[in-house]
Amino acid sequence: MLHAVTTRRENVIEQIDLMERANLPMKAIDIPELCIRNFAVHLPQDEDGVAFLHLAAECGYLTITRQGVLHLIRRIETGTDALRAAAADLVRSLERASGISLEVQRSLDYYESHYDYRPIGELVLGPGAGIDSLVDSLKDQLGLKVSRVNLGDLFSLEKDLSSDQQSECLLAVGAALGAEAAA
Repeated sequence: MLHAVTTRRENVIEQIDLMERANLPMKAIDIPELCIRNFAVHLPQDEDGVAFLHLAAECGYLTITRQGVLHLIRRIETGTDALRAAAADLVRSLERASGISLEVQRSLDYYESHYDYRPIGELVLGPGAGIDSLVDSLKDQLGLKVSRVNLGDLFSLEKDLSSDQQSECLLAVGAALGAEAAA
């Protein structure tokens, strides 16, 4: 299987210039989806297959991995900003959760029909504040075990981080894990 990424040359040059101005050595430029994949394959659930959903501010990233192999990456257009904006309105909040559930279910169906593997039994949500109600909705609508990840359970941290802090650094952790694997 081959994954290809396209972007404008100017975007890559801009990132390189930014790193050079900051005097930071750079070995690679990664994309959010592959940083999420690097993180997902370190989850204990990856051995049996795991769907990992990380919600960033503007969007979400869903990966499906099994035994270190990436099978599917999907960008979901609903992020934590939209969930927080809808939180005060029960109907809007349920609509957002249903939309996410539908996208996850479609991805799981695609995975099962195209890769002929055992079904994924667990959806793991990345860290982030304000998604507690989403966990319950996803459990109800998908019929899967749904859990949340805490970086402190996977890595030795000098101090505890809030859910929002963990969410903000998850892509950097995934990038570091990818660099570690390449070394």
